[in-house]
Amino acid sequence: PKCPNDALDHEQEIQKESALELVRHGRFHCLSPVFAAIGFVLNYLWCIFGFVIPNCCCVWRWPCCQASVEGKLWPWKRYWRYDTIEPKIQTGDLLLFAGAFNVRIGAQCHWSHIGIALRDDVGFHGLPGLLYVMEANFTDGGWDHCDLRLLRERCATYKSGSTDISWKPLLITYVQREDR
Repeated sequence: PKCPNDALDHEQEIQKESALELVRHGRFHCLSPVFAAIGFVLNYLWCIFGFVIPNCCCVWRWPCCQASVEGKLWPWKRYWRYDTIEPKIQTGDLLLFAGAFNVRIGAQCHWSHIGIALRDDVGFHGLPGLLYVMEANFTDGGWDHCDLRLLRERCATYKSGSTDISWKPLLITYVQREDR
């Protein structure tokens, strides 16, 4: 059995490197603390101006981030009507759902959860041709659940239809989809 003094002997064997040795090996520079402080400040500013302030100001509702109207100042589209993209959504595509305001601020992320699209062409879950979303979510009462719901209804009723839902297509060919 080992004596308690063996642990002390082992600690004495471990040598601490001096600052001069760290400099000699290129692992420390006299300005390293300054660089660390500058990095901290830049990281903090990026967090504030890149996440917190945009989420507090609801930038996704600003006119420059909305869908363009023909001949207007903003030529790009950020938002699309559901009827425009519904025919393009296929099984396996991802849907990102925006969280509540406190979730966006606390998590520093616009999205709270995701869902997976299911286009039921055969009619296993209802009438053929309906589009569903499978999502895992939780409610105010703390009830965690997974649901298979009609996508059109979910888009209209999630947060009373007044929040963002993003569609991310699965990037595979039609032949690959049929093989699965």
